[in-house]
Amino acid sequence: MRQICLVLFTLMMLAGCKAESGDDCGKDEDCASGLRCDETSFTCFSPKKRAEEAQRQAEVEASKLLAKISECEQSDLCKGIGRCGYSEYSDECTTTYTGCMNSTVCRMDGKCGMGELGRCETTIEGCKNSWACGALGFCFLTTYGTCFVDTTQDRTQTLSLCEPSSLLCKMNGLCSTRNGKCLTTDKTCRESTYACQEQGRCTSTGFGCVVGEAECHEQGVSCKQNGRCSFEGGECVATKEGCKNSITCEEGGWCGFENGQCIPTEEGCRKSTKSCLDEGLCTLDSIPSCSATEEGCKNSTFCKERGLCKLGISACDYSLN
Repeated sequence: MRQICLVLFTLMMLAGCKAESGDDCGKDEDCASGLRCDETSFTCFSPKKRAEEAQRQAEVEASKLLAKISECEQSDLCKGIGRCGYSEYSDECTTTYTGCMNSTVCRMDGKCGMGELGRCETTIEGCKNSWACGALGFCFLTTYGTCFVDTTQDRTQTLSLCEPSSLLCKMNGLCSTRNGKCLTTDKTCRESTYACQEQGRCTSTGFGCVVGEAECHEQGVSCKQNGRCSFEGGECVATKEGCKNSITCEEGGWCGFENGQCIPTEEGCRKSTKSCLDEGLCTLDSIPSCSATEEGCKNSTFCKERGLCKLGISACDYSLN
């Protein structure tokens, strides 16, 4: 084939012709001024235009990466459990030391350090400065890696903290004692307002409430809310069916499933009750996330109630009219 090309180029050169961009070539001299011959495709190309295209592509990829990082930094996962970083390898939000320090689990439960398993872990200082310390006296880091009362120093305090009428019982399911230690049952864990209803820790170990397989079933908190309907490695993880049937899908458009996570879809964004109907975010962008449309903004609750009727960069904005 290359020999045939060379014959053709020889004829072209004899005729005084030069190949233009995209034309076949055999060597650089066969191409018009400013062009070179690609050694793989044997076609003429402009090095300048190729470099400009590579630069544009690099800028697009950098923009996507920054958008992913920003999305993780502003996510509920960041605020709640310190997953504020972004991993290109796994394409998911990851736990960071700074994220743990500023998270809800740090303020509430003393989980302010970065653990070896990529999760926020309880620290001595975290326990001392936590809500659990101020409200419940949970200022001591136990060998189980949780904040609790130092029972070796004050057994009476432990017994009073775990009475059925106590805040600790209502919020964390610790409603009885044995040998100076607070205990939980499956019933008290399921009824706990903080451990189960807010954090999805509804299964009893006897000494606390944790995420169990029951929470990952169809009627479990994690499954219904976020589509995490499979129990793996001690936690609930997302499934394809779970994402499609979740509250996050219905309200926010996160109905798809990819790489073990729920993701937004075009149809999900368009049918979402909160993102589209309320906020006008009715189409899927490249991040990916639900983004505003002109029609979505005009018909949204935000337009009717707040005057946000004009299409902005990625959300509805105030109309200048």
